[in-house]
Amino acid sequence: MAEVGDRFCVMELRSGRLVRRSPPPRRARSRRGPCGGADDRLSALPDDMLLLVLARTGILSSRWRGLWAHLPDLTFRDVAPAEIEAARLLDAVVRFSPRELRFSYKSETNMRLPDLHLPCFPRATSIDIDSDSNICFTQLRSGEFSALERLSLKCGIVIDFDTLIARCPCLRVLSVFITRVSDIVISVHSVSLQILEFKCNDAYTNSIDIVTPKLKQLELIFNTGKDLSVSISAPMVEKVVWIRELPFEDLNPLFGFWRLDLMAVLPADRFGDGDYGLELGISTAVDESYYELDLTHEMEKLPVIDFSVLALSLTTDGHVFGALLWRLLGFHQIRAATKRLEVVLYSVILLLLSPDTHTH
Repeated sequence: MAEVGDRFCVMELRSGRLVRRSPPPRRARSRRGPCGGADDRLSALPDDMLLLVLARTGILSSRWRGLWAHLPDLTFRDVAPAEIEAARLLDAVVRFSPRELRFSYKSETNMRLPDLHLPCFPRATSIDIDSDSNICFTQLRSGEFSALERLSLKCGIVIDFDTLIARCPCLRVLSVFITRVSDIVISVHSVSLQILEFKCNDAYTNSIDIVTPKLKQLELIFNTGKDLSVSISAPMVEKVVWIRELPFEDLNPLFGFWRLDLMAVLPADRFGDGDYGLELGISTAVDESYYELDLTHEMEKLPVIDFSVLALSLTTDGHVFGALLWRLLGFHQIRAATKRLEVVLYSVILLLLSPDTHTH
């Protein structure tokens, strides 16, 4: 959008910042290049067009000085992440009040990057960060993300997550992907949130605390042991994906030598029916344990109980599983809800080759 007058022109770039530029030179007054050559018509181009030139070339002139900050994308090539002070770079970006921020800070090696302290972006409506480092929110001041509606974080771990949520009164979509092995607490309290995705395949959690009165879509993928505490208040939720993986080393015995590996609630489109489905992943344990997992107690932690499909993924290692099915269907919650049963069998095949075996 441009407002043209007799003396100046005002433009609003993608960053949302207003930029004032001088009008193009009149034909009567020839504008010479820096070396006294032909007219410098390139410098008379509109700022938006110069930004396209800057995005494709490394040529600069005094006329263009400072315009680089308005480029929609900045890429540092052949520069090690350790040589870029990400925090100072983000602080510099804050000065331009972007409405949309996409920031990628990754290492091509296994080098651990320093923690990334995210500054405040008061005008940003969308923030997307993809980083190998941890993201910290311990230095935030109140009311700094008043316009933020969408936030996506893919990082090692998130430090002081509660502080972030409290500073986002308009947040509608939150996506978090934790990539580092750690112990975390999933705690989200938001009166505006409508979509929540939280994935921590490698992290480990024993506590889930969600209070979101306007939430419509919930997706949680996480690792946990038997000592999981769950508190979810989302009265308006319409779609739920809940995948709980139980690590093998924790040995979560179900019945005898059977152990529980996975407990998932999947939406109707996964099974083709109108209701949810409960999927249980069960395998055999090497040694029997002195205790059994209380399946009734574990099912009380599920966010959805009105499932109609029971899907069993069994790794039997040659064992018969009729007694296992009988025990599972003996639970009142499962027997009363199940209208269809699906069983998928997996086999573990060990191929042993002698030292003198030749392959062709």
